[in-house]
Amino acid sequence: MHYEKHTRVPEYALLEALGFDKNKDKISKLLEELKKKPQSSVELSKNTKLTRSTINYYLDILMNRGLVYYYDHKFYLAGSRFTQIIQYMEIETTKTMQKLKELAKEIDSEYK
Repeated sequence: MHYEKHTRVPEYALLEALGFDKNKDKISKLLEELKKKPQSSVELSKNTKLTRSTINYYLDILMNRGLVYYYDHKFYLAGSRFTQIIQYMEIETTKTMQKLKELAKEIDSEYK
């Protein structure tokens, strides 16, 4: 796959690579706000001018993809820089793959 660097918002290529084909502007707004400081969904809604339901929808997606986590009533970026976030995602993906391998071995041993 080829991801072009967008001139308006450099993060768009990264967001596309992570599967965010639509609404990159809204997701980028959320990430920019969370770069500044951890915030609640109410604060994010106020600061981005997006509805709370939109905020919650995208935060759920960002959390499922490992870019954002929730702690003590606030949302945090998984790292202060995108390289840190990608490294965190790589570690989590490696852990998941190891668990899948172990599960596959267990299933294979049952069907010998």
